[in-house]
Amino acid sequence: MVNQDSHVASVVLPLPVRDCWPYFREPELVREWHGWEYDGLDAEITEIFVDGATFSEDHRTINLGTHLFNFFEDEGTTRVEVHRAPLDEGSEWADYVPDIDEGWTSFLQQLRFKLERHRDDARRTLFYSGTPKDPTTSPVQLLGLGQVGLQQVGAPFGATVGPGDALTGSVWFISKNQVGVTVDDWGDGLLVVANGPAGGPPYAKGEAILTTYGLDDQKRAALTDRWSTWWRKHY
Repeated sequence: MVNQDSHVASVVLPLPVRDCWPYFREPELVREWHGWEYDGLDAEITEIFVDGATFSEDHRTINLGTHLFNFFEDEGTTRVEVHRAPLDEGSEWADYVPDIDEGWTSFLQQLRFKLERHRDDARRTLFYSGTPKDPTTSPVQLLGLGQVGLQQVGAPFGATVGPGDALTGSVWFISKNQVGVTVDDWGDGLLVVANGPAGGPPYAKGEAILTTYGLDDQKRAALTDRWSTWWRKHY
C-alpha cells in the first residue's frame, strides 16, 4: 500500500510491462530518457537504477530510494505511478525530495515521448537551470510559453520564445510546475520548462530541457549559442 497523498506523477506508456521494464533496469536504455547529457550521467544512472534500486520479481514495483514506482498493465499499455517513499526521520534526502519529484515528472514524460515517437532514435539534449533575475515572472512565462498552460494536452501550438526560436508543435503535458511541448524543428523534439518545485511568485528556480533528434552539428551549435546567451541574460 502507498499513501495517496505522496503521489508525484503518473504516465501511460505504449507498451506492456515486460517491454517497459528494461527501460528501468538496463543502463543503456535508461540513458535514452533519464536526465540529460552531462559527464556524470552514466554514474548517476548506476547509482540510482543499479546500486540503489530494489524491485519485485513480478515486475510490478521498483523502489529507487526516495520514490516508489508501481506498474499496472492494461490492454498492452503500462501505467506507471510514482509516489514518495517513506523517509527516515532526519534523512539527508528530505530537503531534496521536492526537486526529485519535479525531476521524475520531467523524466517520465521524456520516456513516454521516447517510446511513443522515437523508439529507435538517439536523442541529444541541452539543459539550463538557474535562479531568475526577475523573480516576479515565472520561467514558463518569461520564455514565452505562458499561453500553453491554458491549452489542452495534444493541442497544436506556435510561439516565438525568448532565444528567438519560432516553435511549432503540440502540447505534450502540463503539470503544476511544468510545461512540455513538442518541437517540429528539433527533429520532432521535446521542450520541458519548469518553474521550480516551490512555484511562485517569487520564483526561485527555472529549468529547461531541450531534447533534439537528428540535428546536424551546425544547427545544434547555433541552438546552443542562442539558448545559452538568452539564459545567461535572465538567470
